[in-house]
Amino acid sequence: MRKEDIAKIVLVNLEKFIKTEQKNILKPPLIKFITDIALNPLNWGKKRRVSLAAQKLADKMNFIKDLKYVTQNQLKHLIDKNRNDGKGKTALVLDHYVPVKQLISELLNYQNPKIKDILKVMNKAAVNVITWKEHKNLEKLGYKSNRPSPTKAYKSAKIELIH
Repeated sequence: MRKEDIAKIVLVNLEKFIKTEQKNILKPPLIKFITDIALNPLNWGKKRRVSLAAQKLADKMNFIKDLKYVTQNQLKHLIDKNRNDGKGKTALVLDHYVPVKQLISELLNYQNPKIKDILKVMNKAAVNVITWKEHKNLEKLGYKSNRPSPTKAYKSAKIELIH
């Protein structure tokens, strides 16, 4: 589906949401739709970016060579036994460059949204493949759900994106 078509669907639903008195009923399905469809860049062909550390770890573990298209399901098979007291969890994670919560808040704050507004928010949506340790470092620095400057957040966490 084209990004513009997705934006039109989001706009129609956002306009209904703005006009309704039943916001608490419509908000959860609207947020789910926006999260699953509009803020998933793979839906319109945008590649994932990959951190240098993630690529090195994938290479070392003989995992998928091109992490730009890796799925969450594939990541479940790359287990790090050192994570979570030896129980093992995924060594790599998908990280929203701009947190979804921040993007949804931006969308819901529009009083009279236009297609260009929706596209502007969608263009900020990017999902990167980073290591679990890099992800935890972002959280420690206070960048879990709000990143006014994602570039600064990644730089502070010493995450280098290679492609």
